[in-house]
Amino acid sequence: SNLCENKAATYISLSSITPGTINQYIWDFNNDGADDFSGNDTAIYTNGIAATYITKLRCISDKGCSAFTQKVTTVYPNPAAAFSTTNACANSSTSFTNTSAVTNLDFYLWNFGDGNASSQTNPSHTYTTAGTYTVDLIVASQEGCRDTASSAVMIYSLPVASITGNSNICAGSNTLLSASGGINYLWNTSAVSASITVSPASTTSYSVTITDANGCMNNASTTITVNPVPAVSITPSSSVLPNGGTVTLIANGADYYWW
Repeated sequence: SNLCENKAATYISLSSITPGTINQYIWDFNNDGADDFSGNDTAIYTNGIAATYITKLRCISDKGCSAFTQKVTTVYPNPAAAFSTTNACANSSTSFTNTSAVTNLDFYLWNFGDGNASSQTNPSHTYTTAGTYTVDLIVASQEGCRDTASSAVMIYSLPVASITGNSNICAGSNTLLSASGGINYLWNTSAVSASITVSPASTTSYSVTITDANGCMNNASTTITVNPVPAVSITPSSSVLPNGGTVTLIANGADYYWW
């Protein structure tokens, strides 16, 4: 079992003798004429490079009688697990590019470091929480040979987007809206500055997409309520009065008055 290059393999003797006992097992794992192991009927041997070998087992009984057998064993190549990825933003898709080399692929197994896994060749994964995650890729061949590659991926926090400005204006007025939290800005008016001056004719919503130094984006929005200008009028208590008389002027149409 475990006949993979440079891996420890277990060799088990199926030899027998009747009557008597086998006292010695002498192993030559690569048939180079040199004994590699002398001991019991089970041997642990670290294989060499991938190739086909003739393994020789010689047994010696308690009477000094000996016999040998040979078996052709194939040591299979190990896969070379490798992949690349890039840092990403939380709640955005992170792509993984598999660059492994493997003969007779059995499976890929990805562990994304947040409790999620995949068996796809080139998967994508979305991390919901910022942090640094260790990603493992296990590559296995049909002969049971395996290799593992690990790499860290950093997931950035999303920027905190906000808009400040007067959300209530009078018809015909304007207001300054200022966004913060990023280094680049894109408003739904197509403006790309951090601040914009708007003069809506009616109640209007404004939104902005901000981008930080890591390329992570977030949105903010606000609604500007446009209030009608009051229709103010003045009514006198009398339209005609004698010289030296007084008249009361009554203003209408508003809540507050300044004469």
